[in-house]
Amino acid sequence: MSGARSLAERSKDLRMMAIIGSRLASPDRRPRRRVLAAALIALLAGLPGAARAEKAEIAIAKQFSIAFLPLIVMERDRLIEKHARDAGLPEVKVNWLTFSGPDTMISSLLSGSADVAAAGIPGALIVWARTRGSRQAVKGIAAIGAVPLYLVTRDPAIASVRDFKDTDRIATPGGKGTINAVLLQMAVAQTLGQASVSRFDPLLFSMGQPDATTAMLAGIDTVKSVVSTPPFQDQLLAVPGMRRLFSSFAVMGGPHSYANVLATTRFHDENPKLFGAIVAALKEAEATIAADPRGAIAGWIAATGSKLPLAVAARVLDEPGTNWSLTPQNVMTFADFMARTGMIASAPASWHDLYFPEAVSDRPGG
Repeated sequence: MSGARSLAERSKDLRMMAIIGSRLASPDRRPRRRVLAAALIALLAGLPGAARAEKAEIAIAKQFSIAFLPLIVMERDRLIEKHARDAGLPEVKVNWLTFSGPDTMISSLLSGSADVAAAGIPGALIVWARTRGSRQAVKGIAAIGAVPLYLVTRDPAIASVRDFKDTDRIATPGGKGTINAVLLQMAVAQTLGQASVSRFDPLLFSMGQPDATTAMLAGIDTVKSVVSTPPFQDQLLAVPGMRRLFSSFAVMGGPHSYANVLATTRFHDENPKLFGAIVAALKEAEATIAADPRGAIAGWIAATGSKLPLAVAARVLDEPGTNWSLTPQNVMTFADFMARTGMIASAPASWHDLYFPEAVSDRPGG
């Protein structure tokens, strides 16, 4: 079997340990005892009984948006704990962390304060490119949240992307590497030409989605436009005077994954059963949402304490193509664009390069 040591291999190791042990005991082998002892330790480490215990406590980082609905379902239904028990692991404690922006999500993963984190596809591509080949290489467990993002404005002088002036400002939840900012660049390139791809970069300023929504609704003069995510964009569009300038599904030519659920290679390799439990939990959450998406959104409202009516929060379902599949969708479109504009050195040869194989390798991703 792949990944398992044969009886012959284990017997060979035991014979070698016996030989090393006899030589360590021999009085005429003193100069070589340290080398022999090191070899014995290495052999012992390779035996099944000497395997490193898997983590008993993990932290998972997520954000507020409905795009992260599978993680909300996993937390509510304690799915990781359930599948960890099914895998024969001792009780696993799962700590859920919620951040307002993607930068802190990835930082938490690289620092080890989170074991799993969900980040927008562009951010996931950037950290993949920076860490590949290292022990801390970051890859996707799965994609989540094929939901549209809208550029929303309340400025009466702006009817399209062409109308923004150098004095205007656009809120996004982070810097240039956020999915919001990259989608805006793509829309600008399509509307004004590739040479103008970075033209709006100076207009961007960082503000978390809940805060940007509050500022837009309050009429704060410095916040008149935002590249928003569901349900915040739907909350804005329910107010007279708010207008949608584009949908990211139109920019991308169809539905696209919003985020990747990420882990380091080290976590993947050192915790195979726990990693498998996370994959199983993601798949169960995917099935739960597909069976009753409106009910899952009602669960998001309850879990986050949102004051939004279900009728507003569920408007994301009105956009054709919205889904919470784990299958990567239009990920390579992001990768190719980011490689052309220098955000990453080169695009992966295939979307498979971006993901661990357990959850999505057999799916028709793209």
